Amino acid sequence: MILAIESASADPSVALASLDGSLLASDAWSGDARQGSQLMPRLIDLLARRGDQLGDLEAVAVGLGPGSFTGLRAGMSVAKGLALALSVPIVGLPSLVAWLAAEPAADAALNRAGARDAYLLVRARTRPGSFRSTSC
Repeated sequence: MILAIESASADPSVALASLDGSLLASDAWSGDARQGSQLMPRLIDLLARRGDQLGDLEAVAVGLGPGSFTGLRAGMSVAKGLALALSVPIVGLPSLVAWLAAEPAADAALNRAGARDAYLLVRARTRPGSFRSTSC
């Protein structure tokens, strides 16, 4: 089972997927300044609802941003700690690319990163699966 952690935005999430990528369960919430403190409790609850344990994880995936520095730091710390403790592989994925992959009808993904910055990823219409990134 794969654990996915996304904490780049003010709406963090954790998800569990089978090794073939099929979604098994997920939990998402609107965060505040303490959103990172909810990652582990929500993950443990998600696992418990399925009857699973941390030891059942076979890999960890984590969003790399761009996004909130504090949120990214919390998500990456949880991901790296679990991967090291469980001796499982860890992989980082660019958040905007993952968001567009999850929403095939979306033309773009946008996220704040810092007090005055935002990043926009526009899906290119010339080649499926290609993107154009812009810093705003």
